[in-house]
Amino acid sequence: MTKLDDFLKQVFAFLLRKLGEQVDRETALRVARRVLEDMHLGTRETSWASARPVTIRTAKRRELMGAAIRISGHVAQLHDPEVISVPEADGTWTDAETTCVEIEDHAGGRVWALDVMGPGLIDAIQQIHEQHAVAEFLGVMLLLPARISSRRPETVSGDNRREFVFQVLGVRPSESAFDLLGASQEEREQASELLDSLQRSSVSPRDHLVARAVEGLGIVGLEELHVLRATIDFAVLQALGTGRVGNSPANLHGLIIGPPGHGKKLPLLAAQALNPTAEVLSSSKCTPAGLVGASYRTDAGWRSTPGAIPRSAHGVLLMQDAHGWAHNDTRRMAPILQSVMEDGTVHDSVAGGRSWLAPVATLIDLNRTVHIDPRSSAPEAALLRVLPLLSRMDAIFEIPADVERAWGMAARTYDGLSNGSAPPLQLPWVRQARLLVAELRHTIPSVSTESVRSLMRAAHTQLFERNRSLLMGSPTEATALPMRFAVSFARLVSASARADGRSEAQPQDVDVALQFLSSKLEFMKLHGLNRSEQPANFRQKREDFVRRHAGTVIDPSDMATKYEHETGEAVSEKTIRRDLAQLGASRVGKSAYLLPDAGTEPTGS
Repeated sequence: MTKLDDFLKQVFAFLLRKLGEQVDRETALRVARRVLEDMHLGTRETSWASARPVTIRTAKRRELMGAAIRISGHVAQLHDPEVISVPEADGTWTDAETTCVEIEDHAGGRVWALDVMGPGLIDAIQQIHEQHAVAEFLGVMLLLPARISSRRPETVSGDNRREFVFQVLGVRPSESAFDLLGASQEEREQASELLDSLQRSSVSPRDHLVARAVEGLGIVGLEELHVLRATIDFAVLQALGTGRVGNSPANLHGLIIGPPGHGKKLPLLAAQALNPTAEVLSSSKCTPAGLVGASYRTDAGWRSTPGAIPRSAHGVLLMQDAHGWAHNDTRRMAPILQSVMEDGTVHDSVAGGRSWLAPVATLIDLNRTVHIDPRSSAPEAALLRVLPLLSRMDAIFEIPADVERAWGMAARTYDGLSNGSAPPLQLPWVRQARLLVAELRHTIPSVSTESVRSLMRAAHTQLFERNRSLLMGSPTEATALPMRFAVSFARLVSASARADGRSEAQPQDVDVALQFLSSKLEFMKLHGLNRSEQPANFRQKREDFVRRHAGTVIDPSDMATKYEHETGEAVSEKTIRRDLAQLGASRVGKSAYLLPDAGTEPTGS
């Protein structure tokens, strides 16, 4: 039950900020009382149980003014706390800690709150802001004078000169997909009824979601291209991968490789349609700052703005055209993505930066070099050469190039082409699918794998024996692979059970997981771990590159940069120095070496 005096203090604190030191406190208090009389609020019951879940846009409707509401979102901006004097009922003044917060929901709506008072509430909001955690805010939406004249502060402006503010009464962390969607009670009940209906008719929620995505996005050719069907299945499992598996997040991560026009963007659209939150990044936006966020110093201290990973918390991050990532950017982004996969957190790179919670699934697509330019001799996409990142992927799909099939699939899309319809992700089926995902997450928060652990252990051992030569031939990466494999196994089994509406895994879930894991191992066998001949060829190519500069003065640092720019392969300055020594170069400056003319006998060993 909110008290009239507490609310009056909130209004007074808000107006005092607006007026600053241009008026005395008694005048500000008189305006606060006038506002209170204008609004006819009195005392209202505001509790979590009675509050209506809404978006900020919905909350600004006049019929909801002063009503108890819940807004799901995060803290966009937080002003540092300060101490101000507020009036008590007996006319005395008391010092109170107050701060100002801007809230942003997942629909992009923003609203400033009344000055938050009370150390408990301030501490809770600060903690949520520091972690960029998803939270629920309890309170009431109000219309208050926005531009009170400093010359006539006692004048209450008309409605056209007012602004919406949110009086925060409570806050709590939230991971609920329903909250992320701002779902109404009616929508929650409809989602529950839909799940009950599917279970009564023995229809798997997974099959229902796949069918809705295929129909809604106009996907064709799944019968001929089984790998494309597997990517759509994986998008459904991604939406239902939630919680934790041991010490790691349960979110699933996938990589899709394929030529243009073969449908690799479709699973990204499906993932975007099914998840409660989603961020889409083009290759030009994929940078460490774009992923994590940016920190900067202000007079009030360090401030941070969230990147794509924190913004997609409890949802999916979709990264398109990763073949466009420069090698240096890829090398800097790989540890960030690895941290998301292993820990569910990311960190700003600057000393004053912050850590962000990142329970996020990722889905990346790219072309091979030959897909872009068949005549190019450029190295493969940088991402495909980062084995620690590839080994952490839960699934890797490669769509084979087939010109005849591509033409056939394109011809079949004509039936679904129309003019004037809404974008596919704005159609009603998307909202219904997301609500069903939210219901499955809500009703099945965790999945037990106890009954299938022996099957998983046996399959783990069997896969090792089948791939012994591959794994034993690459000990550096292979030693890290078993634990990553086990985590992926548990993630996929749990998501598969939840997708079928079960809280306990069954043998068929193990089979589903093995299909994805076997494809990943096959990919790594062909393109990842099996690189036994590369070091010798790589070394010879590097030495030839250095030798081409015979008779010139060389800076090892510049040479390493030029080599990486020309070949796409990273090399250290120390390695270039060693090559120069072997070719008989002499040091002629602090970081300059003279390479002998061609034909001169090397003096190094």
